[in-house]
This record gives sequence, structure tokens and C-alpha cells, in this order.
Amino acid sequence: MLNAHKSWPWLYLEAVALFVGVIILSAFREFFDIPETYFSSKRNILNQYFVKFGWAWTLALSALYVLTGTVNYYKQYKRKLFNALARSVILTIFWFLFTITLFGAVSRITYPDCVNYDGKIIENVTDERSCMKLAGKHYWIGFDISGHAFILTLTILMISSELQKQYWKTSERSEGYVGLHSKAAMDILLPFFYGLNLVLIFIWGISLIATCLYFHVFLSKMLGAGFGIFSWWICYFKIFPFLSISLSDENGTNPDSNLNPLLAEKITEAESKSNPKKKLC
Repeated sequence: MLNAHKSWPWLYLEAVALFVGVIILSAFREFFDIPETYFSSKRNILNQYFVKFGWAWTLALSALYVLTGTVNYYKQYKRKLFNALARSVILTIFWFLFTITLFGAVSRITYPDCVNYDGKIIENVTDERSCMKLAGKHYWIGFDISGHAFILTLTILMISSELQKQYWKTSERSEGYVGLHSKAAMDILLPFFYGLNLVLIFIWGISLIATCLYFHVFLSKMLGAGFGIFSWWICYFKIFPFLSISLSDENGTNPDSNLNPLLAEKITEAESKSNPKKKLC
């Protein structure tokens, strides 16, 4: 099996950069008055239509890329699709355990306050029932570990990891063995889906900056980002390799065994032409 720690060193740098960036921007907010902008409202378009559905956006766009590349360039595409599905399920479990279970529990047991949709504390409300009866959207929360910082760091690193395979640039080209599209279409579709994922990373990055500058307290964002990076690391570098569902070549097999027969034949012909003596033998 390929060693992910050696194959993806820049992903570690990306994780470190994300964490350091969250700390610096969050600290900046603590010491300086940040003027309000469009992104200081929770009703901004990125938060309303992207971050709120961040996990669904990430799964959908990364699935488009992985699905299209896998079924067109691999003989054992079913196994690889299963691996991709398994990775998504495990990551979703981590997302649920942290954002719904752990963060919710911490919020409920740490001296909660009643806050409105914009995060302002409502005075003279001392119990959850009274808070929830108020007009408009109100929440009964205590120490709120930033779910935004968590999901944004996790999704950025998840997409970056899944984009490690740039299918259209590899030698694993197909003339349509099990492909959904022609080779010409693939040369357009795959880079297009790749680009969509890069746009999504950009959106998550802008949203993370807004979170650091306008929402939550310093410790809340630091913990959220830390848990997000930890979830990515434990999944991609521990759990996935252990279950043989990582992006590395499974079970140490010869990568050529995963190519479709037509492509394998072409590779053999190319090697024979480049080495006539080998062909005579």
C-alpha cells in the first residue's frame, strides 16, 4: 500500500495553515473592532445557501468527481466506488458525532443562555422553555464549540484529499471500457468537476474567514477547527488505510491490475515498441 504520509505531505501543511489561520484571525477579532460587513450577518448568501447545507454540497460535488473518474478509468470500479462510499459514510458519522452529539452536549451543560438568530443574548430568560416560546428563532445554548469552524475545516481537507487523484492527467486512460462518456467528454467533464470542487473549497475558505472574524469566541473556533482537523486526520491516515478503503492502491497490488483490459493492452504495446529486444524475447 502506498504510504499516505509520504504521498500527501502538502495536506499536512494545509491542515496546519488552516489551524494557524483560524487562531490568528480569531485572535485578531478579540483585540480589534472589526467593522460590520455583508458577511457579518448570518443571513448572507454563503451561510444561507451553502454552509447550512455544507455537508450535502461537499458529498455531492466530491461524489460527482470520484464517480465519473472511477467508472471511466478503472476495471475494478465497483470496488473503488464502494471504497469511496465507505469513506463518505465514515466521515458523515464523525460529522454527526461531533456536531450533533458532542457539541450539543457541551452546549447543554455549560450554563446556557437564550440567544436570538443573530447571536444576541436575551436577558431575563432563565430556562429553555421560556426561550423557545419567544417569537422568532431563539436558541438555548451554553459554551458553543463552533460547528462552522469544524465543518469548514473538515470539508476543505476532505475535498483536498479526494482531489489527490487527477484522473484525466494519469496514464490510466480508457477508450470507454465501462465509461459513461467518451474519452473526449471525459477530458472536459473531469476537469470541470475538479474545478467545481476547487470553487467549493474557495467558498468554504471565505466562510471560514467570516466565521473567525465575526462569530463565536476564540476558544470556540479553535476547538471547532481542531476537532475538524482531527476527524480528517484520523479518518484519512488511520481508519481508511486500516480498512483498506483509502485512496492508495489497495492491498499493495500492482496498479496495472486495476486498469481496464483495453488500456493494459495499449501499455504493453507501447512498452514493446520502446524496447524491441524485450518483444523478441
